Amino acid sequence: MFRRMDPKRIAEHMAQQSTEELLAVAAAPDGEFEAVAIALAKEELGRRAVPLEPTGAPELQGARCSIHTESPALGTCGRCGRFICFDCRWPSPGEHRCRECATRAPSSPLEFGGWLVLAMLALFATPLIFAAVLFGFVAAVQYAGWAGLAEQPHWLAVNLWNLGSSLAMAGLAVFILPSYLGKRVTAPRRMQLFFIANTAMQVGSVVINAVAGAELELAGVTLSVAISAAWIHYFQSGKRVKETFIVPG
Repeated sequence: MFRRMDPKRIAEHMAQQSTEELLAVAAAPDGEFEAVAIALAKEELGRRAVPLEPTGAPELQGARCSIHTESPALGTCGRCGRFICFDCRWPSPGEHRCRECATRAPSSPLEFGGWLVLAMLALFATPLIFAAVLFGFVAAVQYAGWAGLAEQPHWLAVNLWNLGSSLAMAGLAVFILPSYLGKRVTAPRRMQLFFIANTAMQVGSVVINAVAGAELELAGVTLSVAISAAWIHYFQSGKRVKETFIVPG
């Protein structure tokens, strides 16, 4: 309906269309109908005093635009997730954005640079750390045997913790890498999770070692927590982060 048609012909047929058909045109995804058809559909709905209601996605039913609170939401901003209505949709490649994100975000993501390169290296290094821990554990088992290790329960507990925690961190890094390299909008939150998990693993290692009789390394734990907190803050509010990770998904 109204696709690739002459504007005059659209105007002639507009008044004959049902309200449901007009609502479908007004709420159609970008590119499905000509812009003039969407504008005329909205105009006709206004003459009929019919409010634009969201169609399709169940999560939009009853939602109101965050900018025009009197208008129903027809979608969400592809960058910040805010509800947006027909009037405040700003088309971007493959998505729509609210006015604020459309004016602030660059048209294309920045290249990796600065601290982002260091964070990327940390993601690549994490699986290698797990491989090193695994190699050391296997070598210890081959040397002493399980029977010998069973006689050192504290040592075994510490190394099993190190093995399990490094495996978990490696799995998390592998999970994050595709979104990070793809500059996805989800990457910063996942990186915050990565550093929160890293802090938890470091604290757990200190506790396990203390239980096994080793001295508490409070300075090391404090430093690790401080570094992780700095990274979390960086991925939460860093300007370069916001201008790099802008790809939807």
